[in-house]
Amino acid sequence: NRRSLYPGMGDRMTPKHAMVTVYFFERLKSVYGSIFERIFTTQTELLNSQDEWKVQIGKMTRDDIDHGIERLKELMTEDLNYKWPNIALTIGLCKRKIVHACHKENFPRLPKFSTEQMRVNRAKTLDKLKELSQVNSMRRATRMVKDDESLTPSELETRRQRQDFEKQILSEARASYSYLNSSS
Repeated sequence: NRRSLYPGMGDRMTPKHAMVTVYFFERLKSVYGSIFERIFTTQTELLNSQDEWKVQIGKMTRDDIDHGIERLKELMTEDLNYKWPNIALTIGLCKRKIVHACHKENFPRLPKFSTEQMRVNRAKTLDKLKELSQVNSMRRATRMVKDDESLTPSELETRRQRQDFEKQILSEARASYSYLNSSS
């Protein structure tokens, strides 16, 4: 009777699920060795843990478990969360599929632009940036005229020195990155 073998699972728990659960714990035991035995000191503790996690583990395949255990071995050297057996974290590793370059398989790629389209887009972006910088500099100039009336002569001198320094930095930056403007 399945219900007596796997209480609380009804027909959802099969001998195959039980084998997968045992396989999962055996792999953990082989990875952690004596540390695993310190956590599960008795057979009852091990069986209780297997019983607690059987639903989540039973849904996985052996390949899922193998991939998760390999990832676990890598993480054990990097992350303190994996130094001791942690069933929930290991199940999470087993459920994760590693897909390179994207989070999902068949993830839509960005459209490919021709060189001419890229130049046009770059020119539009630069024009917008220039427009924004002119608007901001006009606002700054208006604000400075108002502020100049309330500043002392030494504060005005400090501000002029800072502005001269900023202009020098900007001109050096423009000279250093002038090649960006030449391609548009």
